[in-house]
Parts: sequence; structure tokens; C-alpha cells
Amino acid sequence: MDARRTSKCPCCGKRSSSVHSFYSRSVSTLPIHGKKVEITAIVRRFRCRNPKCVKAVFTAQIEGLTERYSRRSVSARGFLREFLVPVPATVGARQATASGIPISASTALRIVYGAEPRIDYGSIKRICIDDFACRKGQTYRTLIADADTGLPVEIIGSRDESDVAKALKKYKKVSVVSRDRAGAYSKAISKARPRARQVADRFHLVKNCGDHVKEALRNNQLAIREEVERHAQTPPASKASSLFHPPTPEDIGLFNKARELRSKGRSLESIARELGSSRRRITGICNSDAPHGRKVTTPKMILPYLDAIEKGIAAGKGYKRILADILESGGSISLEALTRGMNKLYPLYRPGRGDPPGAEKKNLVMAKEQAKDPANFLSSGRLHIYLMNPDYGIDKKTGKCTLEHILAEKVVNASNMLLQLRECHTSFRNILSGDSPEALDEWIKKYSRTACKDMASFAKSVIKDIRPIKNAIRYSISNGLIEGLNNKIKALKRSMYGRASDKLLWIKMYRTGIMKLQQI
Repeated sequence: MDARRTSKCPCCGKRSSSVHSFYSRSVSTLPIHGKKVEITAIVRRFRCRNPKCVKAVFTAQIEGLTERYSRRSVSARGFLREFLVPVPATVGARQATASGIPISASTALRIVYGAEPRIDYGSIKRICIDDFACRKGQTYRTLIADADTGLPVEIIGSRDESDVAKALKKYKKVSVVSRDRAGAYSKAISKARPRARQVADRFHLVKNCGDHVKEALRNNQLAIREEVERHAQTPPASKASSLFHPPTPEDIGLFNKARELRSKGRSLESIARELGSSRRRITGICNSDAPHGRKVTTPKMILPYLDAIEKGIAAGKGYKRILADILESGGSISLEALTRGMNKLYPLYRPGRGDPPGAEKKNLVMAKEQAKDPANFLSSGRLHIYLMNPDYGIDKKTGKCTLEHILAEKVVNASNMLLQLRECHTSFRNILSGDSPEALDEWIKKYSRTACKDMASFAKSVIKDIRPIKNAIRYSISNGLIEGLNNKIKALKRSMYGRASDKLLWIKMYRTGIMKLQQI
């Protein structure tokens, strides 16, 4: 029985000591060993003596145990709220019943709806905004997230300019808004929060640039193929390639010490012992004119000498004879790098390996067919990948190149248009990741007048959205946060068979985010 003699009115807040009556109240609480537990308490009903209060009689609540109109204890209700938020109502109802708190799916939904958070929209300073598909290709919603806390704060029922602008008026202190390049969001933000700085999302900018490069590849396929064929008919002059990586500070220090000791008449063995290096390395240092790094033996070193290699294959020469031809023409490559590169690019060519009669001729013909036109091995989609990512296909640890990477580099280096497209994309991406917004003006000036219509069109579109794009360089905020929330929305929709309302989706996402923040 509740022993308190007074209680506070839930309407007017004034305390009353006038007891009206008593009654027995039963509430279920957390189960013990899977068994249902109920608490029965005798509580008082008080009269409210405030003549202005609409409540004549009210029931006293037991602090920490009961709530108004609830047949479950505070602890049981809090447990169910945290338990039911991440799961569908039907699943949560079955699991709660099995654990000793019998509820229905409808009750589970009511409990989740009762967990609706109260958001102080006026205190939010930075937000991210993006759309997501409620039904793909038919209906869309708009999600707004707090960039500082990472929590979703609102789901708008559409992505129309008027609805978004109406919703944004609640965010009175918002100073920065991150968005994609949708024109409706740009206009809505300018209309509702004209003083807020708009920041274009860097991921969408790079993707837009990549899409224009892809269109340029499709629209100029014949011109690109003609360039590649002309390059194959007129082999370019051999390009010198260094046999060594650039020297590190340790390499330079070792070089200077070894040369100094050698100038004093010290032997190679004593220098190697004193510096803790091998005699072979000390010998190489003393015979070289300048410091250098470790030896380069990556397969991509053969790229400048593909024409000489193909001539050697046509003549049936071995690796050493092909290496001699390259060195005589002024090239610079090691036998190891040549062997590794040819094994990657011409895996069928094996001269002088004791093959049966006729096998060498067959391998030679197939290898020549491989090297005939590398553009045949690459679709425009695959070539687009290598244009966007020059390091795609290279092992970061060993430096090994895939055969497709070598073929792609050969095609790209044979076409001025492909080189220009790659340079356009990589320079734009580097500007976005840098800290100089002024460099964007030079980029626009260069590529808005280019002969490639697709890239000129993209450069002109950048001019229309120039201020938000420059803000993307200045500020670290991006839409990566809200893209992750969109993926969570998709998972929630699948778990609830797509029947969840916008309010329920938002409550579940917000409460799930709060739980993760509390765990951290």
C-alpha cells in the first residue's frame, strides 16, 4: 500500500491531502526465470481542491513503479520500448511473450509509437538532406539528419520544393546544409533559409563527373578506336624508364657515408660491415653516380617497350634477346621486370621451352593475336573503370599488374582523348579533396572550352552551382552520413514488408541511433 498522505494533481500540479477512496491496482513487471510477475498495490484516489482544475478526482502514482493508464511497471515498459524498437511488431510480440511478458503485435506498435522523441529543431545548427525511395520510381520521401549528432530528425512526405521549404522553416539556427545536386533542394533551402551555406556533396560531384566521362566514351567510340589504331601503326619513340625507385632519406644517407668511407681508401668489405649492409649493395653504391632507391621490377615497366617486344615475339626471340634489342635502342629495363611483364601480357608465349614440334608456332600466333588490338579486350564500361581509377588492377603490396590493367593502360596512352578525359576527372577529384577553392575557377576555364561536348557540359553545370561546390572544398561536412541512414531505412522497410509509416520509420531509426550512441 502507498503510504504517502498527499499527491500532486496531474493537471494543475497542486498537491492534495483529501482522500476520496482506495482501490486495488495490479501491474505486471519484468519476469523472473521466464515466469510472469504481477504486483498488486492498494492506491489512494485524491480530490483536487483547485476550483479551476478540470480534474475532480485523480489517482496517486507509485514513483518508479506505475504510470497513468498503464498496466505494466515503468521498468517493464522501458524494457519493452528498447526491445521492440529494432524488430518488427509481430516478431517482437512473439519474443516478448516467450520471455514472460505477453503482448500482441498491436500493443507492440503502440509501445513503439509511444517512444516518439521530442526534437528541439531550433537548436540544430548543421543538417544533411537527401531523398529516398518509398516505392522506387513512384513515390519518394525526404530525410533530414543532424550532422553533429548523426541522428535523423525528420522525414518529409515528399521531395517537392514547397514541402521541403515549409519543413526547413523550423530550423531557425541552421547555418550549413549539405545536399546533393538536386535543384528542388537548392531552391527550397534558398527560400526557407537564405542565409544558410549550402554544401554540395563531394561523392555526387565525382559521380556526376564520372557519368559525363562515360557518356563521352559512348559518344566518341569511333574516334577513340581510330586513334588507337593509328598509334599501333606508327610506334612511338621509346620512353626511358628508371630502373630504380626515388631514393629515401635513408638511401641518401647510406650513399653519402659509403662514398665518404670509400674516398678514404676503405675496402668494400669493411664499409659493408661498418654500415650494416651487404657487400653487393655497397659495390652498387660505389659504382653509381647518384643515390637511388630499390630496384624496380614491376610488370608495368614493359609498357614503353611494347612495340619492341611485339617485334621480338614475331621473330620468335627469347627474353634475353628481346632485352638486348630494348637496351640497344636506348631503353632501360631489367630482365626480371621484362620477364614478369611478358608473363602477364603474353602468357602463351614460351620460346625455347622444349615444346613439341608446332607448339611454338601456335603459341607465337596466339600471342601476336593478343597484342594485335588491346581495345578489343575492353568494353567501354571496363575502360571507364580504368579511366576513373588509374591504380585499379595494381596490387598495393607487390605492385603486380593484372593483364587487363596493362591492356587498359596501353589503350589509354594511345588516345589523346582518353588521356584528356582521365586528366579532367582526376584533376577535378583532386581539387575537391584539396583546400584551394580558387583552383576550381582554373579548372572550369580550361574544360568549359574543351572540344569534348560532354565534359564542357559538365564544366558549365559546375558554374551554375559554383558556390555550394566551393563550400564542399572549404567544409568537411558531406552527405555520407545520410546515405548510410538511407541504407538503414531500406533494411527497416524490408523487415516490416514495406508497410511502415513515415513516423514509425523515423522513430525506429532515431531510437536505434540513440542506443548505439549510449553503447559508445
